[in-house]
Parts: sequence; structure tokens; C-alpha cells
Amino acid sequence: MCEMEFSNIIFLSVDTRDPAGWRAIAILVLRYMLTTYNNVEHKRLGCLYKSVCVSIIMYADDIVLLSPSVTALQELLHVCEGVLQNLRPFHQS
Repeated sequence: MCEMEFSNIIFLSVDTRDPAGWRAIAILVLRYMLTTYNNVEHKRLGCLYKSVCVSIIMYADDIVLLSPSVTALQELLHVCEGVLQNLRPFHQS
């Protein structure tokens, strides 16, 4: 039987009525997206397309992870989760 793994849920508490709250969300999302992209690309676990390793595709706030195997995909998901865990000091409890 397949063992299931789940990521931890992280809740953000930001007053979205305040413009500073929106700026905080935008900065957090941008930092997460850029750090995730750099860390995933560094792993080099993606699929080859015309001799180029493609492991992550990003558009707006969407992320698509590509991998040649389930094991590699799980490792890429752990990279994304690790980036989110490292951003924890920047959110309010």
C-alpha cells in the first residue's frame, strides 16, 4: 500500500483592508515564488525538452512542477515545502 505524505498547513493573518497588508502579502508571495524557482531549478530533477532540463513552469501565482518520476516529484514538493517553512518567520501567528 502507498504511504501518503501531507504538507503542514500555514495560515497567514493579515488585515486585507489595510494597504500595508496587501503589500505584505505581495512581498511574501514574490519571495516564495522566486526562492522556490531558484531552489527547484538547482535540483535539476525535471524533464528534458530539447536538451534543456525543465522542472518548473510559473505563470502569475501558479506553479507547475515537471518530473520524470514520482520520486523526483516528491523531492520537488519537499523543496517547495522547505521554502515555505523558511518563510515562516515572516508571517504572523
